[in-house]
Amino acid sequence: MKDSNNNIIISILVPIYKVEEYLQRCIDSVLSQDFKDWEMVLVDDGSPDKCPQIADKAAAKDVRIHVVHKENGGLISARRAGVLQAKGKYYMFLDSDDWLAPNALTLLYNEIERGFDLVKGGAQRVLPNGQVLPLEHYEFEKGEINGTEDFLVKMYIGKVPPYLWGALYKAELFDEQVFNESIRQRISLGEDKVTNLIAGMKIRKVLYIQDIVYNYFYNPSSIMSSAKVSDSYGKRMEQFLYDRVFIHYPSLQVWQKAKKASYCFINCFRPDVGISNDFELYYPYINDIQLRDKIFNTTPHKYLRFIDHKYLFKLYSWIYRTAYMIIKGSNNNRRILE
Repeated sequence: MKDSNNNIIISILVPIYKVEEYLQRCIDSVLSQDFKDWEMVLVDDGSPDKCPQIADKAAAKDVRIHVVHKENGGLISARRAGVLQAKGKYYMFLDSDDWLAPNALTLLYNEIERGFDLVKGGAQRVLPNGQVLPLEHYEFEKGEINGTEDFLVKMYIGKVPPYLWGALYKAELFDEQVFNESIRQRISLGEDKVTNLIAGMKIRKVLYIQDIVYNYFYNPSSIMSSAKVSDSYGKRMEQFLYDRVFIHYPSLQVWQKAKKASYCFINCFRPDVGISNDFELYYPYINDIQLRDKIFNTTPHKYLRFIDHKYLFKLYSWIYRTAYMIIKGSNNNRRILE
């Protein structure tokens, strides 16, 4: 039977691509919510499997479910299509291989109605074998953040979870331009964080709660779980963030300088990068009073040992890279022999 409820408080936006094994689980988790005033926008991003049929079948059974079929354009493009279709007061982003806890919408809705622009709930990682593991921890996981700049800084330097999913956002935080710029810049990794930073320019008040509202399906063999950000991509993304967001916030510009130095120092320990030309550019930042504390705040301390002694630091990073390659080669040889 179709549900004739026309009240739309929450728009749940689900991008879909090659997830036929998991899509029904995702849809069912929304249908089983105790909060009923929602719409679900299933965006078929040119999926070549049975996902389009699964989505259409679900929409035929419940008028709250809408399907958008489009040519493949990637995750950001699919989310943009969902936003253009959405009519709710609040948005929830739900990945199609994940699923909601039964009371997720009620928990988040009751909180955001207290006057927040964003309410982020807790999440857990679920492996293919059903094992449940906690997600990585962040410095700030519970409580309020007041002020745009404080939120943007915490988001940028990684003090809060960067994910779009598992949260309710006020609809007015998003328009198609939020996504258009990321599409033009070909943002393909770290897109949740980039979107949060762009939309965050309108955010004034945020709440983080620890109640589990979201099940994140983690497939260790997936492309995204093993993807790494290249040095060139990272620099391009940082320039985009500066031009789009940070140029308006002097404090963020300082944090960005510190973060760039942090990337450089960490890269000194990567065998595929090592000591690059950027090292001489960023090394003086260590003696800058304004930057030093921020560099130490955003960099694991194991990468900053001997940082006050340039040549000792270079030797230390070389030993680290060499030992890493020896151990990696030894492990590869052992697997071959086995």
